[in-house]
Amino acid sequence: MLKKKENNTDKIQIKIKSFGQNTPLGLHLLGRESVNICKNLPDHIQEYSEAVMLMDDQLKVIGINEAAASQVGKKAVEIIGKNLSFFIHPAFLPEGLDKISQAIQTGEPVVIQASNNGYSSLHSTYPIFNAKGKLARTIIISRDITGSLKIKNALDESENNFKALAENANDGIVIAGGKNGIHQYVNQRFCNIIGYSKAELMKIGFKELTPSNRTNEMGEKYQRSLSGKILPLNYETELLRKDGKIVPIEITGGQTIWRGKQAAIVIVRDITERKVIEKELITYRNHLEGLVDERIFEIKKTNKKLEEEVIKHKKTAQKLKQHENELQKKSKKLEELNTALTVILNKGDEDRKKIEKDVMSNIKELLIPYLEKLKAGPLGKRQGEYIKIIEKCIENIISPFSSNSSYSFLNFTPAETKVANLITQGKQTKEIAQLMCLSARTIESHRKNIRKKMKLTHKKANLKACLMDIC
Repeated sequence: MLKKKENNTDKIQIKIKSFGQNTPLGLHLLGRESVNICKNLPDHIQEYSEAVMLMDDQLKVIGINEAAASQVGKKAVEIIGKNLSFFIHPAFLPEGLDKISQAIQTGEPVVIQASNNGYSSLHSTYPIFNAKGKLARTIIISRDITGSLKIKNALDESENNFKALAENANDGIVIAGGKNGIHQYVNQRFCNIIGYSKAELMKIGFKELTPSNRTNEMGEKYQRSLSGKILPLNYETELLRKDGKIVPIEITGGQTIWRGKQAAIVIVRDITERKVIEKELITYRNHLEGLVDERIFEIKKTNKKLEEEVIKHKKTAQKLKQHENELQKKSKKLEELNTALTVILNKGDEDRKKIEKDVMSNIKELLIPYLEKLKAGPLGKRQGEYIKIIEKCIENIISPFSSNSSYSFLNFTPAETKVANLITQGKQTKEIAQLMCLSARTIESHRKNIRKKMKLTHKKANLKACLMDIC
């Protein structure tokens, strides 16, 4: 019913029936069972994040919010005035119009679910009538339920996988829920253990399967399991079969969610055979205990004799201990002497190496440079002979140090020394040439000179190994 206020703002009495718990969230944009909206509906729907379209009694759009416009892919001004059929996918057009007509005729909200190209949506139609019972407005609220359907499908798949696994399990599997522990799911193995069919078990709870002396115990454990409290990993109890027989079982229980509600999941193992074996083992153990008692008596006699022998061995051990202590003292003195001798030898070796290093360094820094200058100048035959003699003398002086000294390359030219160092580092001719900015042919020439000075010409000796030996 339309009423005029002094400011000429329409006031529409809206009556909408609810779907209860399944009512889409967008229904709250108009309130609950009925509300009065004191401002223009096209402006009001802009406040909501869900896609909302407002239509007149001819199903023409008179209001649309941004969420709905973005779903259509157009601007709101392009949509206003369009007929509803403009927005419905051709595949859903007949059914969609029929559903909307049904909502208008019955006054009941109608929900249409549509899926296209992997996208699923839920469209809720709410007719709005005025006080005279005539259609005044129609509101359509759209929700993207693609994610929800994927979750539902995943849950269905997970439940199917669980059932496939449970039906092939060697143990009974039970899911129970609610205050009375009514069975929600049982596998075939549990049916075989308890003697009931699945249909029968789905109508009863754990109380009907529990012997009277176990009712309180099972009830307490069920409540603890349902509330998520810690239970023993495995515990033994009994169940009452359909034929009245008592079945000993072992139970493992825990909390789970089954079809959206809290439930207890229980793995049941029939341990009848194990109990029979345990009883036989107890009988056999009692027999063994008798044999053990007899054997203990004999052992005590033997132990008495052994104790006498042990006393004798203790006296002998005391004497051996005294000798051992004396040997340890002597061994400790020898160790101290060896330590002192090692220190002296190491110090002598360090001093020797320092002397060798100093001699080699002095020869390289004080003699060789001047000798090289003499060789570079004009020399007579006699002077050349003297220089050779000096070089031979220097070689004789440093020969005792050359096997262990890093200055064994004193007779190398600076370039040959660099090449030798790079060879000891594992570098190839091409790599050395690149590092020294020389040609490969020049490096080969240096290698030949090094082999010649090391007297390795025409020998198959590895140059790197020989250089490493004298470094």
